[in-house]
Amino acid sequence: MRHMEAYFGSSKPLDCGFNNKESEQEEQIKNLRMKYAAKILLSDANLLKRKVIEDARKVAEKKKVA
Repeated sequence: MRHMEAYFGSSKPLDCGFNNKESEQEEQIKNLRMKYAAKILLSDANLLKRKVIEDARKVAEKKKVA
């Protein structure tokens, strides 16, 4: 992380966009985790991408029947 060697911070407080209420913040973090997981699982670099998609379709079909 050589780029951090020259970073000295900022005088402004960091605003990452999370809500101040803990319950809503947890929901925001959960949603971000789901987005990142989906991006990783459906990435072209994932060697098991096809299996993930097939399994997801099977689960979706089961939910339609139920």
